Amino acid sequence: MRIAFFALTGVGNEALKALISYGIKPQILITRTEPKPYPYYDEINIVELAKHHQIPTFYEEMGETEVLKNYYDVILVCT
Repeated sequence: MRIAFFALTGVGNEALKALISYGIKPQILITRTEPKPYPYYDEINIVELAKHHQIPTFYEEMGETEVLKNYYDVILVCT
């Protein structure tokens, strides 16, 4: 199953970890640039988590364009 994962640091990290724990790895992460660290609790940027799992990351409109160029079975949004 091909998944495009739109997510932000925070709850997106937890969703990505859960997906990976079930053996489901998104093919692409689309997120936004963050000017500061996650402010609510100690959490790494979701981009770092994606890099660790070799998931290509795109930002904002570039990510949306990338999704439109390819076929995905699921577009999952978690923010």
